[in-house]
Amino acid sequence: MKQILWLLCFCAASASAGIIEVTGSASLVSEPTMAILTASVSSEAQTAKEAKKQTDKVMSRVLNAFESANIDGQRYKAGHLQLGPQYNYRSDERELLGYQAQRQLELEVDIDQVGFWLEQFTELGINNVSAPQYQAPLSQKQQDQLLQRALKNALHKAQVLADATEQQLGKVVDVQEQGGSPRPVMYKATMADAESYHAGTVAEQVSLRLKVELN
Repeated sequence: MKQILWLLCFCAASASAGIIEVTGSASLVSEPTMAILTASVSSEAQTAKEAKKQTDKVMSRVLNAFESANIDGQRYKAGHLQLGPQYNYRSDERELLGYQAQRQLELEVDIDQVGFWLEQFTELGINNVSAPQYQAPLSQKQQDQLLQRALKNALHKAQVLADATEQQLGKVVDVQEQGGSPRPVMYKATMADAESYHAGTVAEQVSLRLKVELN
């Protein structure tokens, strides 16, 4: 059974004459139900043609694997080819070492398929994989509850500050929603990573900034 933990966080608050400004937040921590896998196929060769050929060969195997697994085309993206020379710089000279061809790849999978596809990526020849971006999409009811809890948190802090200054809270004059998103961590794909990676939990957070009148 999915375990859900609600966390209410106190943030910095500031007050000015007639107006008090506070920030309230609420977080929903839960087990992920899906993940986004991002990776890239990179090849180096003496000629641009050969580098492109090697990269296209790996990407073709990957796309064929998706087709064999009946993965919906809406659940993956194959980026355009990036091709460029590789140089070794020596003082005022540069030596052409060869060419590098690279293509990006993104795949959306259910949580129980993460380990399988990380392993498949390695076997198919993908040589750079990002850490999975785990997600737990919220229902409309859960999103509404987050907003309500963040608002309650902000109003509570406003009341605490009003009591401390021996004033009364008035009406809310402004509400702004704030938020952010985590950044993925890059790592080298290996068989061990695919077999031992554990999802853990993910957190969805909502923050509100309120301005409330003081009477």
